[in-house]
Amino acid sequence: MSKADLEIALVQTDLAWQDPERNRAHFADLLTRARGADLIVLPEMFTTGFSMESAELAEDVGGTSTAWMLRQAQALDAVVTGSLIIRAGDGRHYNRLLWARPDGSLAHYDKRHLFRMAGEHKHYTAGDRQALFEVNGWRVRPLICYDLRFPVWSRDPYDTDLLVYTANWPAARRQHWNRLLPRGRSRICATWRRSIASVPTARGIPTAATARCWISRATPCWRPRPATACSAPACRPRASPPTASASRPTRMPIRSPSAEHRPE
Repeated sequence: MSKADLEIALVQTDLAWQDPERNRAHFADLLTRARGADLIVLPEMFTTGFSMESAELAEDVGGTSTAWMLRQAQALDAVVTGSLIIRAGDGRHYNRLLWARPDGSLAHYDKRHLFRMAGEHKHYTAGDRQALFEVNGWRVRPLICYDLRFPVWSRDPYDTDLLVYTANWPAARRQHWNRLLPRGRSRICATWRRSIASVPTARGIPTAATARCWISRATPCWRPRPATACSAPACRPRASPPTASASRPTRMPIRSPSAEHRPE
């Protein structure tokens, strides 16, 4: 499938701690300003903040927030994605990224690497597979927060065009985010990457992402390459400055690669 230009809206803001209804209302207002984008990215656990109270806050598959995302996708004619706390049919809880399409269909990715230092593994079940989605002809693979720490999970056996990381990432570890995303993962994947990180301030946690988004880009390299790093000069990352706003989505247009850059 040929690629059309792709516009991404990164929606980043403070979250109301453990208050799904309030967060949905707030995001509904922000999403009206993302109209025209093809892919709208919300933060990790965007309905509650990064909470370990999974039993109390989990929503069933197809619950209120799922229905809300599908309505937003249809109204905006765009894919809407972000993670929330989901209770599966077997009663297990997942930090699950939902991929809501405007045609009413739904897909998901379950966070693979749970943040043990916060006890996430005690309250959630780790996912066991990667996911690859398509929008405008682009092959998009979503990853969640701590997945960034595990390069084998970021490697690209699927000819991925775009990696999307959504996260809750505290200010104290800001440099880890800044270094790993543009410098490390670009050498492994040689793909385009977009990232969004957001954490609630209700608990008084200093955050790196209440009004900032760290975005990095590596020029795709069409040379044959091994499954490990691509070291071609064209694949070296270029980091753009923090540009996101807490009051409006950040728009990120990506142009389709021209035919002359592809191998015959």
